[in-house]
Parts: sequence; structure tokens; C-alpha cells
Amino acid sequence: MEDIFYPGMPDWLNALNQLAKGQLQPIQIDWNAAPGSVKAILNKPDLTLKVDSRNPVLSGVIGGDMSNGVHDARVLFRTTAANAATTLGVVPNGAGPAASINFYAEDHPANCSVAQVSMIAGDCMRLSSAMIGTGTYLPMKFYTAGFESMVIGVAGNISIGSNRSQDNGPRSFDVQNLSTVGTPSVVLRWVTSAASGSGTAAFEVTKTKAGAVVLANTEAANSATLQIKTVASNAVLFTGGFQVNSAVSNTIVSHSDSGYAALGLDAAAGTPSYLFSYGAGVEHARAWFDNNATLGAFNISVKRAGQLKNILVVQGDYVYPAEDNTIGLGSFNRRWTNVYAATGAIQTSDAEHKTAVIPLDEREISAAMDLAKEIGKYQFLDAVAEKGEQARYHIGMTVQRAIAVMEAHGLDPLTYGFICHDEWGEVVIEHPEIKAPDIHHPAVTMHHAASDACEAYDEVIVEGFMESGAVQQGAFQEVRPAGSIYSFRPDQLNLFIMRGQAAALLEDRKVIAQIHAQLETALERIDALEAPTA
Repeated sequence: MEDIFYPGMPDWLNALNQLAKGQLQPIQIDWNAAPGSVKAILNKPDLTLKVDSRNPVLSGVIGGDMSNGVHDARVLFRTTAANAATTLGVVPNGAGPAASINFYAEDHPANCSVAQVSMIAGDCMRLSSAMIGTGTYLPMKFYTAGFESMVIGVAGNISIGSNRSQDNGPRSFDVQNLSTVGTPSVVLRWVTSAASGSGTAAFEVTKTKAGAVVLANTEAANSATLQIKTVASNAVLFTGGFQVNSAVSNTIVSHSDSGYAALGLDAAAGTPSYLFSYGAGVEHARAWFDNNATLGAFNISVKRAGQLKNILVVQGDYVYPAEDNTIGLGSFNRRWTNVYAATGAIQTSDAEHKTAVIPLDEREISAAMDLAKEIGKYQFLDAVAEKGEQARYHIGMTVQRAIAVMEAHGLDPLTYGFICHDEWGEVVIEHPEIKAPDIHHPAVTMHHAASDACEAYDEVIVEGFMESGAVQQGAFQEVRPAGSIYSFRPDQLNLFIMRGQAAALLEDRKVIAQIHAQLETALERIDALEAPTA
């Protein structure tokens, strides 16, 4: 290393030259007490600091022990201000556009990989993995606690986390916006050229202060999709379940402003597709499609007597209960308005399923005859309230009148299946508020292409935000009062009355036969009286 020399150099600076060459042991020097401070000396305009290098290729290096195993023995930089922080500064010369520090991977920087930290005037601070000559670009690696924690690959791929020997908890990537002003949000954005070939489009994950998490694809409507799939196939998989968690309610909405909306379940041929409903982690209902290519079926299961049971099946030409003779269609206080059918209802009448049929007694036949006399016409009160005089007449009688007739003949009406009576208690149903889905307004960005001064980046012109969905129906409480209702099984009532009419007809025939016999006798007597005497 050459001496630092200028005319009139004091002895203490000569000693510094010897110290740099290892000829003297380090000593404590009061630099400010020397004739002129080091700062003043090195700032002299006629002073040139140039040290030769052991590397003849280089124009010069500043040498010293910078790799000693004992860090205190290394050549270090420290401010002269007592108890103050040390800051190293690098500035451009005059109107130079940038200040940079390069870290070279080889002793001959002409052809090697370079790490560069730059401050570009009026543009950006840039950390670059660069190269010179025939050098190679290398990835950026970040280490914490002695382990690799993140890598930015040469192609821009980012990997977070590593195989650490100890359990340091989960690996996470946090983007925080903890502002309490306005409605702050956090957005992760992946930007590509738009599918249309014009401009850019992004996939965004947004977390709002209001609590919403939004996945948004900003591509044009016809090409925007969200897919979750495995590497090996296009199957959409939710390993361990797909969950939407809220303390109040959860809604998954498929929305379209101009076309149809759909929820697709795509399973392998012959393998069912399922929809499940859980409460507190317990399954309470399911619907599934068996995906049979020849005779497919749709099944619905709900709880019955505390057990999950298959209730309804839609298959081929039929809609039928999954178990025989176990559930009803409609209910005493949840009735169908009308039932339309091309043919009549078919009821089981197999002798294997019935007791022996016994004849009706005289009281029953007499009651059946009297019930026939009660048949008349009537109007439904709700039809009169709605249509007035236009309400149509119906034919029949009231159950209450039928009960009175039966009791008049000493019969218990409710032991006969054609008379029904049902009661129910008060039911209170809480209906939650129904809101339209929140509307995500993505940020408006301007894309800046890469330049010599800076890499490509997107500038946010208008921040994205969430617009809360409008309330479509407020929360309310529905109270269904207790009540009761009487009903007929018309087919059995009609057969009961028909048996009475058959008995009445039989009696009429007997009377007619008696009258006919009497007429025959009378005619014979008349003929005898009119016959000429001998």
C-alpha cells in the first residue's frame, strides 16, 4: 500500500501510513488535537487519495482487515460524534442522476454478479441483482435467525419461508393498513396483460376495515373466472372444507348483471356431487346428485326424529319419498292451493295391508243417509274477501255439521278416517336482515413501463374501496299464532255416503217391489170382478 503523502505532512500522519502497513501497533490518537483535523486534511483541494491495489486490474482499493473473526479487530467506520449514530453517505457528483453502492461477487469486477443499492433522483430507491460483462444474474435471498426466509428469483418469483430445524410457528406474509381514518383497506394485486390484449387486468384480494374479504378478477366479464384446482387436474378441491365464517350469517352469492348466474359442481362420472348444511359442526341436511349418466337422481336429506334421513328423490319420470309411507305432502297448516294431475291419486288397497272388511251397522248407514242430505253449496271466505260476488261455489258440507250428524246417531266422529282435526301451538320465527352483496370497486391504476432509471410499476390513481350492499329486507320477527283446523278425506267421506245411498236405494227397491206386488194383486181382483159370469 502506497503512503498517503503531501508536502509538510506531520509526523502523526506518517505514523498512520506505517500503521496501515502493519509496521506499528494501533494506538489512541486525539485527531482533533493534531495540527489540522483529518477532515480538514482530506478536504484540501490539492490532496489526492489514491492507494494502489494488489490487484493490478483495479485502479485502486482501500485495504484493511475487514474479515477478522473478532469483529472488534476489523476495519470499521464510526462517527466521531460522542454517543451518536453512524451514517455512511454516498452522493452523486453535481447533476449526476443517482447514488449507488455496488457489491461484487468476484475479485475481478469486470465479469461478475453485482448487488446494487441505488437512489435514483426523482424516481425511486432501487435494490438490484445485476451483473457485469459475462456475469450471471442471481436471486435475492433474505435471511433471519440464520435461516433463509424469503427468495426473489431471477424471473421475479417470490418464495417465503424455509425448512427450519426448529418450529418457529407458521410462515406469514402480512400487508398492514392500521389507519383509523376513513375506511382503510389492504389489497394484494397480481397484474397481467388483459385477456383482450389491451391494457392490464388484475386478480385482487382485498381486506376491508369493515371486515369483508373480497376476491376480485378485474378481467372483462366474459373471461373473468376464479378457479381452485390441483396441479394434476382441473378438479376444484377444498381440502378439509370450504368455510365462510361470520358470527351472524354467511352468504355465498353468484351474481350477474346481464346473464345467468350459476353454481357448478363437477365430479367424476358416476360419483356424487354434494351440498351440506352444518350447525355448530353437526351435519343437519344435505342435497346430492348421483351423476348417473343413464338414470340420474337428485336427493334431499334432513333430520327426522334426530336422525339424518333421505327424504325426497327426483329420478327419471318420478318424484318420490326415499322411504315408503313415511312422510306427507303438505301439512295441516301448510297446504297446497291446488293439486293438478292428469289422472287421479292411487291409494294402497291391498288385502295384505288391511284388516277384514266388515259391513256398516244400522247406525252408520243411517248416519250416511243423513250426511247425504247435508250436501249443499258454499263459498270460501278468503275467496269472497278477494273476489266478492265473483267467488265461485263449491259443493260439500262442513266438518262440524258432519260431526253433529254422526254424534246424533251415537257415533264417535274422530274414530272415522274421513274426519280430521289438527292443532298447533304458536311459532315464532326470527328472520335476519337480508343485504345485497357488498360491491368491490377496484383501484384505478396507471402502468409505468420499465426504464433505465427504474423497473416497471403500477401507480394507483384512485384507491379501491368497498361499497356496502343495500338492505333488501330488514330483520323481523314472524309470529304464527296457535290454531286448529277440521278437514275431510273426501274420498272416504264420499264412500261412506255412497254406502248409505246404496242402503237407501235397496230400501226403495223393496218398497217398490211391495207396491208392485200389491198392484198385481189388485189387478187380478179387478180382472176377476170384470170377468162375465156363467
